[in-house]
Amino acid sequence: MSEEEHLSAFLNSHQEEIINWVNSKVKTRFNDTADMFDRTANVLSEEYPYGETIDNAHRFLTTAIMSSLWCGWFSQARTKANDPNFRSEYIEKFRNIINEAFNIGVKFAAMKP
Repeated sequence: MSEEEHLSAFLNSHQEEIINWVNSKVKTRFNDTADMFDRTANVLSEEYPYGETIDNAHRFLTTAIMSSLWCGWFSQARTKANDPNFRSEYIEKFRNIINEAFNIGVKFAAMKP
């Protein structure tokens, strides 16, 4: 089994546990500060309003967007620096697993009543 297949199988077999874990970490208050997370969440909530305020949907989406941006930067920077511990094919692998995790969540929600 390849590395991607192993991670994909793990995500598929533990999707409910992962979703429940994330849901258990929900914060009910959002503090409007000037840090980058909050600024990004504010822009996101303007573009994608959901409810009256910034809520957990915005918080998790902000985290996913910022983490994905960082993963794109990191994978390209490590490749460009010829990091011996980072393989250039990881750029596509990072992108693929981020997209696959999203798609697994969509399929999981479609299966649940």
